[in-house]
Amino acid sequence: MNKNTDMKNITNTLLAFLIITFLFSSCSNYYYSPNDADLVTLRKQHDGHISGATNLGVDEDKKVMNLQAGYSPINHLAFAGSYFKTSEGDNQGRFGEGHILSGAIGAYYFMPFEINPIFERLRERTPKHPNLQMETGILLDLYVGTGEGEVNNIYTEGGTSQFKFRKDYIQMGFHLIRKNLGFSYSIRRGWLDYSEGQIYNRLKIGESDLLKFQELAVNNSFDLVEHSLRFHVGISHCRYFFNITTVHESSELRDLGVENDNFSVGFILEIDEFFRKKIKGEEEVEVDF
Repeated sequence: MNKNTDMKNITNTLLAFLIITFLFSSCSNYYYSPNDADLVTLRKQHDGHISGATNLGVDEDKKVMNLQAGYSPINHLAFAGSYFKTSEGDNQGRFGEGHILSGAIGAYYFMPFEINPIFERLRERTPKHPNLQMETGILLDLYVGTGEGEVNNIYTEGGTSQFKFRKDYIQMGFHLIRKNLGFSYSIRRGWLDYSEGQIYNRLKIGESDLLKFQELAVNNSFDLVEHSLRFHVGISHCRYFFNITTVHESSELRDLGVENDNFSVGFILEIDEFFRKKIKGEEEVEVDF
């Protein structure tokens, strides 16, 4: 009986130790957080896209903001830009903040269902308000971009650090659009390069955090793969969406200190739709602005 009791106490103690170790080891400062892909869904000349997203109400300890814009000056050519900012803290005094401003140039191809015989069965009669529905089809796009960012950390003991970084990337996207619904998926290959590392209150930074900072200052280049999923619903002029972006995990990124995913909800405004189309009686007239 005593032997069984002793074994039970040892097991409980070991279990408690593992739980505590996991909790403390899972609390760490991040040096990178994935920003949303360039999901601007440009389909034709003069398309203009503006969107904003946040995770407000999803996680009270974490804040995410993402702004995007896109424009197509001619058919099949696209420009996109975004600003992403995130911050997160915990009850142990740790706090991190990072942001990145990026721009990209790309190409796209939109295939409406009605001009492809494969999708002949999806044809439907003209709706009562055609201007309020998106053109049904498949959109494929490719972007090449670069961004400049900064990450700031406050550690448990009170010390702080700062890194600037550059991110170059290439992104491929697939978008399925149908009337008032849409789905987007992108895969992005990125290259991170950290520089200008600075540290403040060195004596107030723990040994493990200090070692990670020093290692990042020396081994400052990383490759990564990111995935973004977006679902949106609404009319052609404006739509509501939710978005999730994840980083493909690797041992190299775990050592760096990377936040694995970001979730956000937002609002899309297709600004060209407010100016491009005018209705004259029952006939729709294209206006090139």
